[in-house]
Amino acid sequence: MTPKDTSRPLADPHTSSQVLQRAVIVTALATVAVSVALCVAFVRRSDRTAWGNLLARGRMVAVFVAREAELGILSGNRAELRRLAAVATAQPDIVGCAFDDADGSRIAELETRGAKALAGRHPTRAAKTSTIEFREEITLSPAASSPEELGFADPAAAAGTPGTGIGTVTIAMSLATLLAEQRLTHAVAGALTAMATLLALAAAVLLTRHLSRSLESIAAAATVAQERERLADMKTRFVANASHEFRTPLAVILSATDLLAE
Repeated sequence: MTPKDTSRPLADPHTSSQVLQRAVIVTALATVAVSVALCVAFVRRSDRTAWGNLLARGRMVAVFVAREAELGILSGNRAELRRLAAVATAQPDIVGCAFDDADGSRIAELETRGAKALAGRHPTRAAKTSTIEFREEITLSPAASSPEELGFADPAAAAGTPGTGIGTVTIAMSLATLLAEQRLTHAVAGALTAMATLLALAAAVLLTRHLSRSLESIAAAATVAQERERLADMKTRFVANASHEFRTPLAVILSATDLLAE
């Protein structure tokens, strides 16, 4: 009775390699997608933070100048208004400061070199000039509502109630620094994303090659083991058949020898 062949068929190494390669590629693409999403989220958050800081700083300067310009507007002191404008334009990114009376007539204006004319928009970004403007109303405060404190001999000259608008101040802020920082942030984020993408793809390629070679080695070793097992089975069957074939004539010879000996 010959023994049965109990060896199992080997899995196709090419199929296993393709499955692993697809898994590695999907993982690499997922890594790239996550990197891009994180980069986009970082850039958007950075842009929002930068814009928020710029708007808060511009609003703070406009409110400060409007509060300090009350006496200059009421008294028509252009020198005082120009001094306030100089203080304002000395701040980082402030490129212009203008004062208008209640009728909208320009009283005083100071612009740094390269600044465009102030249009009085509130607040808006000019695409061509790359500036943003903040307009704040100058109101009459209770502390300065008396003619004596204002220095007017005629009470009618200082007529007005607290809270009455007596003019406006317009602050122009340059976006050059903000745009430069945004470009730098975008460039750095893009470079990091590109590096992460290249690293993920390189790792995927190397891992795919390593897995393919490992699978080929395992498949070759399994093939050798299966061939050895097949040869061992063939040897066993041969020995069993040869033993049966030799045992029958030897038994006849031994019987004949015994008869001759008797």
